[in-house]
Amino acid sequence: MNIFKVIGWTDFDNEDYPVCDESIAIDYAVIAELKEKGYKFGGDAHQYKEGCCPVINNGSKAVYSARQWGALMATALDIYTDKYAYMEWYSDGWTREGMIGEDGIERQSDYPVEHVDKTLISEKLSGKKIHTMRLSEAPYKSIERGEKTVEIRLNDAKRRLVEVGDLIAFFYDDGNINIVITEVVNLYHFNNFRQLFESELYKYTGFDGMSVDDCVNSMYKYYTKEGEMQDGVVGIEIKVLV
Repeated sequence: MNIFKVIGWTDFDNEDYPVCDESIAIDYAVIAELKEKGYKFGGDAHQYKEGCCPVINNGSKAVYSARQWGALMATALDIYTDKYAYMEWYSDGWTREGMIGEDGIERQSDYPVEHVDKTLISEKLSGKKIHTMRLSEAPYKSIERGEKTVEIRLNDAKRRLVEVGDLIAFFYDDGNINIVITEVVNLYHFNNFRQLFESELYKYTGFDGMSVDDCVNSMYKYYTKEGEMQDGVVGIEIKVLV
């Protein structure tokens, strides 16, 4: 469940709100708001028109390039048919021939009213760094159910940015984007996968019932032995936020 929500709208350059970390969880919170409220406006309005920048319930604002905003609008309106769909809402007064408004007439835009309900800012989300990690179906659902509480990754440059207290948005794409938000409880470092699976963490990794050899070999479907030797391995202990 995506616990990020839009709680209001402000100006793109309003310095009262810090800029959100980029995350699929934030993107889909904005998309949900656009769908629910029926707002329709271009990336130029998002950046320059008063009150067209969404504020999230972690107390920050979500800012996008005109192209990124166009992609969000195309997704919200279910017209994301190809990689150029963002062009339909790149700006308010222009569209690509053959799609919406091919006659060149300016389409009708619907804008939000500038207002932020600050009482909806969540203390457990406020000020938290957000990371995004993709999963396949089985581990995603295991995390969602609270059964898998340790995620295993190479300790590469991206993972070395993760700290205790940060949030991780895990997502699974089955044609629809499924998102679960977790908080990092602890980090455990190992030289290799075998060391991790021979530790007490094994029973929390979602591999329960498999031999250590099978667990190790399963990780090589995603990572190379060279990467393992170079970066080492990190077990990320997490808890689901609701």
